[in-house]
Amino acid sequence: MEYALGDPTVEVEWQAIKVVLDAFKQFTLLASSYMLAEGIGVDAGDGTLVPSGDGWYPVDTYLRALKRVAQEFGDRMMEEGGLAVPKYAEFPPHIRDITSALESLDVAYHMNHRKSGALMFDMQTGKMTEGIGHYRYERPEPKKIIITSDGPYPHAYDLGIVSALSHRFEPRARTVHDDKKPCRKTGGTSCTYQVTW
Repeated sequence: MEYALGDPTVEVEWQAIKVVLDAFKQFTLLASSYMLAEGIGVDAGDGTLVPSGDGWYPVDTYLRALKRVAQEFGDRMMEEGGLAVPKYAEFPPHIRDITSALESLDVAYHMNHRKSGALMFDMQTGKMTEGIGHYRYERPEPKKIIITSDGPYPHAYDLGIVSALSHRFEPRARTVHDDKKPCRKTGGTSCTYQVTW
């Protein structure tokens, strides 16, 4: 389901929030006001948002703010936010091409969230903590990758993430939402994205 996780122990880091705010460009101040209203960050004095505390925020709080932004500006704004994420989010160091990038998407997703104060993916041990869904990778053809996402982020946001990450390593990559599969926006439990080049 979009925009809801239901686990107050799962948090997202400030950097992920900041990247999305930057993607909103001229609407950054309005998006910041939604974040502030949900208790994310503090006002720097000019309406811009800066981190508070240790810079980690409950995912459900962040999702409520994103939902308000989406209701105001639509899916395109959510996709823009997703397009910005791969530029700044932490990824495993071995990524070198579209295959390793998309195979590692689930690990990177977990690296940028924590549960009960611990990162949801530990690079030292390779241990992944469950609780935020997954980005599942499948390669049915040499130049086609399928990513299925069952996390709480909006489908347009995930489309942006998959598109940006694919295009970063393969400029000819084209990413589309598979409309023949279930969609979280219409009550499904997952969304499927096809990447071809």
